[in-house]
Amino acid sequence: MTRYFVLGPLILAGGLFASTLVIAQEPAQHKSHALVVASGRQTGEEDSAVFDDDGGRVFIITRGQTRDISSLRFHGGEIISQPRQVSIFLGADWSDPQTRSREARLSGVLAGLDNSTEGAELGKRGVTRIEPSQIQYEQPWQFEQESGGDQAVSDLQIQRVLSSLVDDRRIVSPDTDTIYTVFLSPELKSTLGALLGRKHYLAYHNFFHIEGAQIRYVVVPFEPNKKVSRSVVTQALIQAILNPTGNGWY
Repeated sequence: MTRYFVLGPLILAGGLFASTLVIAQEPAQHKSHALVVASGRQTGEEDSAVFDDDGGRVFIITRGQTRDISSLRFHGGEIISQPRQVSIFLGADWSDPQTRSREARLSGVLAGLDNSTEGAELGKRGVTRIEPSQIQYEQPWQFEQESGGDQAVSDLQIQRVLSSLVDDRRIVSPDTDTIYTVFLSPELKSTLGALLGRKHYLAYHNFFHIEGAQIRYVVVPFEPNKKVSRSVVTQALIQAILNPTGNGWY
């Protein structure tokens, strides 16, 4: 029996996506910094990676990026064969009723891929089961506040938050199939070195180790457009499933 841990109203997410996903374009307001591609391939490919503050590799989803699962090639690395989405809504603004109303739909993105075109394509690439459970948590958190009122959140800070939540048993324990999906509230500004969320990337996935366990996670800066937001999360989760450490399907 599936157990649900929900803070806020929960409704089942609906809707299926085509196997080719395109992130909607928005006009850039500022000139982007150059992205440092760790993998040696060109920025914009499905395995695009940049270096974080501590020199670690982080895989990003960029605006205008297209992901066609059928075109991916296998490079011998691991995949997540029975993925489970555990959603963490990080930041105080998720307590706002209008913002909170998005939680159930976002928590159900991975489950919504089951019995879909994407689910079939994932199955061809070694994904044997998509866990149907929807588990979500709200986690208010105070980060350093900037002069404009927003709070900048680096990838290292995300790792510290996840470590703390696991240590304090406030979220389910990690395993090889769990993907912690961290949704940032509107007041939190995601950063990767000199790169800014929603300016240089729309989401990213990464992993780190804690006490022998590997923590796999996706970070999604707040996206006002609901359709774009769901498309971004779908693409980020697919990438995290098929290419969790950078040498799987891309």
